[in-house]
This record gives sequence, C-alpha cells and structure tokens, in this order.
Amino acid sequence: MRNKAIPGINNKFIVVTALISSLLIKSCTSYAIENSSAHKRSDFPKISYHLTADTTENCLHVSLHIDSPGKEAIDAAIPAWTPGYYQILNYQANIDHVTAKSDSNPALLTHPSSRIWEVASTSAERNSIDISYDVHFTEEGHGFFSSILKAEEKEGYINGASALMYIVGLKNERTSLTLTIPEEWKIATPLTSTSALNSDGSETSSQSFSAENYDELIDSPIQFGKFDETIFKTDGILFRCILIGNHQANKKKLVNNLTKIAHTELQQFGFAPFKNYIFYLHCGGAGFYGGLEHRSSTVIHLSGPIKDGNDDELLSVAAHELFHAWNVKKLKPLGLGPFDYTQKVRSSSLWWAEGVTDYYAELTLVRAGLRTKSWFLNEFAARIADFDSDPARTRVSLEEASLKAWEGHSEGFGGMSYYLKGSLAALYFDLRIRALTNGNRGLEDAFLVLETQYGSSDSGYPETALLDALNITAGASLTDEYDAIINKTVDIDWKRCFVPAGIILSRERSNVFGVELEDTSSVSPVVHHVEQGFPGEIMGMKAGDKILSVNERQALSSQLPEIMSHLAEDSPVRVRVERGGVSIKLEGRIASQYSHAKLSLLPENQLSTTAASILASLFTRRPDHPVKLLESITSTDENINPK
Repeated sequence: MRNKAIPGINNKFIVVTALISSLLIKSCTSYAIENSSAHKRSDFPKISYHLTADTTENCLHVSLHIDSPGKEAIDAAIPAWTPGYYQILNYQANIDHVTAKSDSNPALLTHPSSRIWEVASTSAERNSIDISYDVHFTEEGHGFFSSILKAEEKEGYINGASALMYIVGLKNERTSLTLTIPEEWKIATPLTSTSALNSDGSETSSQSFSAENYDELIDSPIQFGKFDETIFKTDGILFRCILIGNHQANKKKLVNNLTKIAHTELQQFGFAPFKNYIFYLHCGGAGFYGGLEHRSSTVIHLSGPIKDGNDDELLSVAAHELFHAWNVKKLKPLGLGPFDYTQKVRSSSLWWAEGVTDYYAELTLVRAGLRTKSWFLNEFAARIADFDSDPARTRVSLEEASLKAWEGHSEGFGGMSYYLKGSLAALYFDLRIRALTNGNRGLEDAFLVLETQYGSSDSGYPETALLDALNITAGASLTDEYDAIINKTVDIDWKRCFVPAGIILSRERSNVFGVELEDTSSVSPVVHHVEQGFPGEIMGMKAGDKILSVNERQALSSQLPEIMSHLAEDSPVRVRVERGGVSIKLEGRIASQYSHAKLSLLPENQLSTTAASILASLFTRRPDHPVKLLESITSTDENINPK
C-alpha cells in the first residue's frame, strides 16, 4: 500500500544450481504463473458464493455453499483485516441476518465470537451446508478497504475481506463466485470468468468466476455498475483501467503513461506474476486517498480528476502498486500469505515490501521516460531532508517500525515511516551494489536471487533472506551496513554511496527546539508536543506550556520562528513559560539539525569511469535478460570472501 561463508549469509544460498536457473528461465520467457496447493483437490469447487446486489436495500445478499462438509461443526469467519493494510477492521459490524441450512433444512447456528459463526455438528454425514447473510455498507467514497453499493450512482465495489466469510480449515479449497447485478450493469474483476455470454455477445446479469483458494478470491476486487474503462496491452499482458467518478481522463494519454510504466516493470523482472491486470481508478469523493495492492490489480483513490494522466500523484502510486505484484504478492515475507486473518501478523520486512517498492516507483518513472533525472534527485533530496528533520530517526529503527506497523497506522511506528526510510535504504543499497559491481548489478538483481530461492514457495521468505540476497548480489558483505541502517538508529553514511556515483549531497542546518506548537490563534505560542531528547524536553518543557519569551524577548506566535533562526548553534537559551497560571523560567542550550538538502550530479567530464557506469545503469533500463544477470551473479557467489 502507498499513502517504504560470509557473516549474514546462509551458506545454502551460495550455490545456485543450473536447475534453479532453468526454472527461472522458464518463468521469464513464458511469463508463466506457477500455482501451488497444499493438497490435491477435485476440479469441482467445494466452496461457492452467490452474491446479489440489492439496489433497493443498498446491501449485498451473500449465500455461502459448502459441498460435502461431513458431520463435524463448521465455523464461518469474517477477516479481522485486509492484506496490505495493517490495521484491525470491524467488518463484522456490517453483517447481519446470518442463517444456516443443512441439506436444505434449518441448522443450529451459534455466534461464539464477534467474527465467527458456527454451524453445529450432526450425527450423520451432510451433503451440503448453506450460510446466508447480508452485508451493509458504511464506507464513504468509491470503496477501498471495505465495499460499497450506491444505487443512484449505479456503482458498486467489493473488497472481498469485508464481505466474504471463509470456512475455517478450508481456505485452500478451490472456490467459485456468482454475482447477480441489475440489467445493463457491468463487472470488472481479475478473477477467471466461467460465464457464457448472451447470444448477442453481451454479459448476463449473473456472472460466475473461479478462484484457486480463498486468498485469491478476496485479493481480487470486484467493481460493478455502470463505469467507463479503457484497455491496453504490453509485453503480451492485457491491462484494464476502470474509471470511477469524475475522472475527466484523456484516455489516450493515460494509456500511454501506464503502458510505459507497465512495460518498464515487466522488463525489469522478465516475467509477469499475473495473467491480466486491472487499475481501478477512483476519482474524487470522500475516503482514503492512496493505493492498495492486490495480486492482479490495484485500487487507487485520487483526490481529483485524472485529466491527462501525468500527475505525480497518479503516476507514482500506479508504479508503486503495480510493483507490488512482484514485491509482496509474488515475493513476500513469511506471514504475508497464506494469511492468518484472525490476528495481527507481524513482519520485520515491511520496509522492503513498502519502502523498496516506493523507491522503484520513482525510479521506474525515470526509466520509462516519464520523469527526468533531476526530478528523481529532487524527490530524494526532499526525502533526505524529511528524514533529517524527523526526531524518530534517533529512537526507532526500520526493523521496529516494520514490526510495530499495527500500532503505527500501517505506516511505521513512533513517527518513523518505513515508506520514507525504507526508500532511502533502497537508494543506499542500490548505489552500493552498483559501485561494488562497476554498474553491472543493482538492487533489482536481489529480487532475482529471492525469486530463485522462494519464487515457487507459497509460504514466503524468512527475515534473513533480504541480507542474504543483498550480499550475494553485491558479491561482498553488506552485513554491517545493513545492521546500521535497518536494525539501528545511526545516521546513514551518504558519502559512502554518493561519492562513487558522482552524486553531490548539499545540506543546510537550522536551529531546532524539539517542540510542536498548537494550531491556535493565541498571541503566545502554546506547546502541543515535546520530542524526546531535544532541547525542549531537556529544559523541562511540557505540553500545554505557553511560551512567553526567549532570551528575554517576547515570543509572539508570529515571531517565534525568526527568534529561533537568529540563535547560534549550541548557544545558551532562556525560555519563560506559563504553566498552570505560574510563570516558570527554563534554561538550556539550542541545538541544530539538517533541514534542507539538495542532490546534484558531477559534470559528465568530471565523472570517473565507475561513476559513469553506476549512473548509466541506475537511470536506464538494461537490455540484459534477467536470466543472464542471474547467471553472472551465481557464477561469482562462491568466490565471495568473508570479511
């Protein structure tokens, strides 16, 4: 989602056999999709859903059928969260009128917990169980984390986790879904269609689809109603753009831009983990703005119209969410598929899943010819400045920010964004790898290592796999650097990656007090929050303090920034505050931190051969087939010397 034997190397990764290479060759050249299952299943779906869009009651009627359930008790559950958004959601609050039948007869149904409904066991085998319920809609906007149905606008959207219960113990069973909608409405979903068309070639009002399992089912959103759309094809893959709301899109320009993004990312990986792909573009209206990844689609909610489709917001989010099809959907950390929908699932690798994805989203726009090198450098200079001014950088590591995403609104923890620092870590390691390999490899080649080791696994990679992949790709140990940037809170050594690449980082410092002021019209500024470890806290300042003066100069709200800017770094500072009606004098010393950053390139005639190679490989998509790069990596892995 977007709103970031060598020490550290497991020896089993050192030798990558020709068999694994040939497996990747097959995947890269045929764009094949490998499906795995835990056990053999019949081709006939054991689980089937029938959904009816009720435009009178503005609700969704759901019938869940289980074939040959046996005689044991059956539990049906609604997820506590939706993949890609690490927050507990109360989907059960929108479900009511739950009933059950066993072989067409009423069955005993209990509700043992808020998200579980249990059909009682029987003394004899049963041929079928049917569970029926209604889903009501409370989410604003066009649908995102939840589902919506707006009869007047002829618009509906289903995020499967919010509407489709699963049968405990049977999530891996093949599944079918039928959706009945009003005449003349359409359906768009990446699910495989199993419906026949009308004699005139039009779609029927009831359409059926299939999914390999429950995970695929709910990770395949369904847009239905009357909507606008456009399609394009690149690298043998069909893409659909579903346009919702007041989009005002220039379809030709939109398709041109999205085609360039899709082509660039498909060429980078050399294979597609999907048969087709859908961009759901929701424009305007209330709700969450940003993107949410799904395995063969993404929903992107924009604040305004698309128009010519060249807005930074749209292009960056589109590149980010499409990249997720490889990074977090195909190649995923342990726990992020198959999913446990009952509780918080933690991963220390979310910085890679989101931050590295965010880095490549911006780099993709340059490689696709949609943005310039200067735009990219300015973007990351701004990110460095944001990171420099973030107090959380000194107390929250990327690892902790990832592990505690559930406590940090799915963005990080304690003020540390794994999107922000994760993207900066990606920039660092990308440049370091290119410097160590004279521009012959980059961070994207670490994905090839992950693909050979875990691409055919449905369970995901362990935490140690990321460092292993970086070390193998670099042909040297990056263990200490990884530990410093990912597991600790020390400053990033930018010179180490920028100097070899001919990139110049210029930064300016400014005074910092470490207090956040209330947004108020008060004449005197009022403290809203005091950051740990900064002068304000050290002096004893507290939230609610009214700042009366600084160094005996009256501190008006409009004048405080100017007063602070004229103080010398590390100079004594005397602050008088009013607390509880009492005037208190506080003393300490002012501090400073980097607040502005600029990235630029050395003139071409001053670049070293290595720097020229690094920059050329960084900004230009290489023509090498990924398999050739993999062969180059694996041929040198055994020669890496321990530190």
